[in-house]
Amino acid sequence: MIEDRPHSQLTNSLPPFTDIVAVANDKYLLKALPDMCRPEVWQDLGQQDTLVWGAFCGLKVSYHTSFDRVSKTYACSCKSPRYPCNHGAGLWMLHQREAHLFTGTVLPAWLDHAKRHPKFSTTSFFTQTPANPVQWEQNAQQRLAYIQLGLADLEAWLLDLIDNGLATAPDKPKGYWMDMSRRLNDSYCPTIATQIEQFPKVIANNANWPAHLLATLSKLYLLTQAFKNFDSHTPATQFDLFTTVGWHNSALPAEADTAIQDTWVVLDRQLSLVRKRQTVTVTLWGQTSQRFAQLTGVAHNRQTPDIHLMPGVTLDAMLRFYPSEVGLSAYPETLTIQTTATAHPMPSDFGSIIQNFQATVLAHPWVTEQPVLLSKVAVTVHNGAFYIQDGMRQALPLSKSSKANWYLHIYSRQAPVSVFGYWNGTDFDAKTLNFEGRWLPLAALAEIKS
Repeated sequence: MIEDRPHSQLTNSLPPFTDIVAVANDKYLLKALPDMCRPEVWQDLGQQDTLVWGAFCGLKVSYHTSFDRVSKTYACSCKSPRYPCNHGAGLWMLHQREAHLFTGTVLPAWLDHAKRHPKFSTTSFFTQTPANPVQWEQNAQQRLAYIQLGLADLEAWLLDLIDNGLATAPDKPKGYWMDMSRRLNDSYCPTIATQIEQFPKVIANNANWPAHLLATLSKLYLLTQAFKNFDSHTPATQFDLFTTVGWHNSALPAEADTAIQDTWVVLDRQLSLVRKRQTVTVTLWGQTSQRFAQLTGVAHNRQTPDIHLMPGVTLDAMLRFYPSEVGLSAYPETLTIQTTATAHPMPSDFGSIIQNFQATVLAHPWVTEQPVLLSKVAVTVHNGAFYIQDGMRQALPLSKSSKANWYLHIYSRQAPVSVFGYWNGTDFDAKTLNFEGRWLPLAALAEIKS
């Protein structure tokens, strides 16, 4: 049982949970939005049917911006390569918050001259199906050969590091780690390359770095051995090996194992930048199937993938799942964005969460976390640490690195809440909270102030 510590009266100072957009995970747009959605920086606000428009007044120049609420198209006279640009996102958020300000009804003359972006195709973004199976197979074999060469270099590098002793790791120059990282990146292993790059920071900032480094190096060595016998593995293991090194959705078989038609609720949307490529992972929860799914895509040239796939949005989709020991990766054959809705998870069982993660790690040793949806839970504080607790008084520790634990604690004191996050075997990293029937990103609490 965890004893709760009294909390200070900060409820009135909490930022409101009203219409926070999915770009809460995009640091660039997140910083710009507070200024972009202020009414005083906009002029000529208006709407007609589904079309919304406004003129953003910058310090030196004004930008004409519009968006269509149905076709999901944006238009802006700025030259930003982002989609949508910060002006489009700001206009959308302002309309969500204060639609009464859009009093204009006559289409402005500048509207037809603004640069119009094409409709964003969610299905094509997340679908990696090869058009030519024969050509795809040849490309896959060629890439596999590059990966195996890179991992052979990694194996020799790991053995040399261990032979010299981990005690010498802090004395290694930055170039020692960067050289290996570049060789792995050239061999189509960007995720592993990023891990190697982070080693100097781990050594400098983690007091228990020898244990952490040894565990990571052990998994990397196991990965090099797994790729040596790649052809002997099952399709599910082969897919997991490809995704581990950073080749997302690339091991698509001729026929996917499963296809599920369901109403899916978006619970989380994570962006990560690896070698100037922005990888987007959207986590879904099936209302009927009661299972998770993850869609993964890669954006280029600073493009912001679909602002409309935000937590709480409902998708009517047919998902085909890749063969995988983890059982999360999928791609949509059909997908229709609907209105917001509430996911209905099964009652939380903390014991099952721990057991399921252990079973997943046994099947796929390189898994670092797994999605978890908790219902009717509360967040408590004990000795300065945050814990998430169910009705049976079972508790899981919350991630110490999260900036939103305190806000989550205060909101859950009003009534038990549903929370989505990731369990890594040690602590629970909360990502989204169901508040007043809507799934909203917790990251926005720590970043957006109003």
